[in-house]
Amino acid sequence: MQQSHLAYVEGHEERLRARLKAAQEHHNQVLDQMKALELEILDLLGEGESEPGGA
Repeated sequence: MQQSHLAYVEGHEERLRARLKAAQEHHNQVLDQMKALELEILDLLGEGESEPGGA
């Protein structure tokens, strides 16, 4: 009984670790995409300000 319980707990732990790793990777991807978007927006705003007659 103890062995089967430990096997279940260890299997559950492995699944949780895999999900945590996937969540962390997704989190990093989202942060990278947001940073790239922010830089693109800032670049576009910078271009708009440098145009003659711009607001």
